[in-house]
Parts: sequence; C-alpha cells; structure tokens
Amino acid sequence: MARHARVVDRRGDCTHKPTTRILRKNQVVCAEGLNVEGMLAHPPLAKSILDVGWGEPPRQLEYKARWYGRTFVRIDRFHSGSKRCHACGHTVAVLPLAARHWQCPECGAALDRDVNRRSRKPR
Repeated sequence: MARHARVVDRRGDCTHKPTTRILRKNQVVCAEGLNVEGMLAHPPLAKSILDVGWGEPPRQLEYKARWYGRTFVRIDRFHSGSKRCHACGHTVAVLPLAARHWQCPECGAALDRDVNRRSRKPR
C-alpha cells in the first residue's frame, strides 16, 4: 500500500471512530460552526488548517446523526453562548477572548468561558 493511501486511511480512521463513539453515546450533539474559509486567508496557517481537516468531523457528525436517529445542531459562530451567564441569563456586551474566567455583573456567579458553568478556579 502506498504511503499516501496509508496516511489517508489513518486520518479517516481518526475522525470516523470518535464521531461514531460520540453519536452512539449521546442523543443530541452540538458543534460550533467555524469560519474555516476565513482562517485560510492567513497564509502561515492555511496549509496546517487544511492538513488537519477541521471541516470533516462536523460533516461526519451531521450525516451519522441521521443514520443513528440522533439530533445534530450546528451552533452559529456568532452565538454569544460564552458571554451568557448560565445562572441568570445575562449577556455581557464585551468580553475579550483572553478572559477565560469571568464574573457575572448581575448575579455575581463565577463563570468559565469554555464550559459555561460555574468556574472551578477562583477569579
């Protein structure tokens, strides 16, 4: 088998197995839509982004969800979920990307931007 074909098979295997596992264990799967085309405009990263194939896992999740009778939801990339407090629903107008942990100005809940739940780390 040619080296290129082996690489293609291994990469496919590395996306098919996790996406199948995710859908077998969950009834609803949500994925954020990424602006891959916009990221490709950055020349130093374009080759690496294409090489990784960031568009493939969501594509597989979508068609496999239909196969397994699951629900797949693609979240809009402009959805403000990481700026919304899970406790009271307040949405912060401006939250810098570098701010991974923040405190809700309305209810005072300590939040983790990445998981949108109460932060485990002190602010």
